Amino acid sequence: MLRSASREVTLIYKILFIVSLFSILANAQPVNSDDISDDLARDILCSVLSNLDTKNGNGIWPEYNPLESPMIIKFRDNTFGYGEPSAFKDWNEEKKEKCTFYSAPKTFKMPVSPIVPYLDFNGTKAFFFDTTIKPKLSVWLLSAIIHERFHRFQWEHFPNMFTLANSAYSGHNSRDNVAEGLLENNRLISYLQTHTEKNWKDFLSVALNRELGLSKESKDWELEQQISEGTAIYVQLKAFEVIEKEFGIRFRKIWTQKMIGNLDNSEGVDGIIKWRHYALGSLICDYLDRHSSNESWKVLLQTENSSSLFRHVLIGFDEQSLIMNGQEIIKSFEGDQARILATELISEYISEINRVADQINSSKIQVSILNSSKDCSGGGFSEKTYYLTDGGTFGVNYSGSYQCGSNFQEIYTKIPVLAKSKNSSLFGLSEIQIWIDSSEIQIRNGEFKFKNIEIKSQIFSLKASQTGVVVINNSQISIMFDN
Repeated sequence: MLRSASREVTLIYKILFIVSLFSILANAQPVNSDDISDDLARDILCSVLSNLDTKNGNGIWPEYNPLESPMIIKFRDNTFGYGEPSAFKDWNEEKKEKCTFYSAPKTFKMPVSPIVPYLDFNGTKAFFFDTTIKPKLSVWLLSAIIHERFHRFQWEHFPNMFTLANSAYSGHNSRDNVAEGLLENNRLISYLQTHTEKNWKDFLSVALNRELGLSKESKDWELEQQISEGTAIYVQLKAFEVIEKEFGIRFRKIWTQKMIGNLDNSEGVDGIIKWRHYALGSLICDYLDRHSSNESWKVLLQTENSSSLFRHVLIGFDEQSLIMNGQEIIKSFEGDQARILATELISEYISEINRVADQINSSKIQVSILNSSKDCSGGGFSEKTYYLTDGGTFGVNYSGSYQCGSNFQEIYTKIPVLAKSKNSSLFGLSEIQIWIDSSEIQIRNGEFKFKNIEIKSQIFSLKASQTGVVVINNSQISIMFDN
């Protein structure tokens, strides 16, 4: 009788516990992925970094371990370092359950650029990322740390990227290319939403046809973007999927929404040139991940120089049937509508480029820098980037820095428009001071040779110990360095 009563009491307690647990779960507040606290962000980051470090990237990307070099992350409340203790001897040690990190002393000099892949730091090359570049710290912005650090891994381990890096995109003024890109995007969005094989097959069908009309340089541009940005987004996804249950974050859903946004028609021509490749590359990686028994495809993608990334997923498909299917889609009423929209988007993009160029031309002073130092480290951030058919770009509200040892440094702080090509940069200023061989010069027409040069303004500075010449012609100032 007592044993029976005891079992009943135990059963009641179990029922009460389960009811209480369901009540707690029902009333628990989900993580607001668009605005997380610095403390929660560091907990999440610790978990992600610990997993990558412990497994040396296996399950995400083999041998990718961000902690093989120091990481320095700026949060709203402080700046923190991650990695080997020897790099952070003068920093204050703090411990979390899954990792140890270090808070920066007041003497730490903060980089100007929000992202610096190779930052000179205590005798090492650290990686720096500023999470305060946005008003609120979202889970997606936090995950971008893993994305941007993976770019450094690519530069060190993806030899195929170097042959593609200097390619230029010229297909964005082609109505047919833009229209067929929009048709591809529609299929990719449907695939993201349903994961039906037909949508994936239709995407491949249009892609095979569109590729026939692209120049080699445009193909190389797309491939480089899909490999560099696509794999980085994929790694971002896989690294944060690991911590979904631990923190109650549905990161795949966040990724899906972001990729749909990258493929949306509202991105216009800019999306065809740039943003769709983030989604397309990561979708191909995710597709290969779902259909592969191991990670060998990652090693293959990392080391080969493929002619087209989506050809990795063509195995098992009849290419001729795909091409014929794609031609039917392109010739359909949907294709006609896509071509009408493409014409409008191209016209709008050209108008925007002309408007942005006028901002430089109307500046009080136009500064051009030619043949500046090579093999520099650094990086920058633009609110928007426009791509030109000659391979150049216009960066709007650009901030960044570049450094080549102790001989050359450029710092940009919210430059309204920065025009860049392979060997030069051009931008506008309202005021400027120039020192040649340690002596300030008057801003007047003429040529001034130098052994070292320093330039200062409120939004730009340059300091270089290299020979060259400054040419001033009214409002135009050209700085040309000797090769």
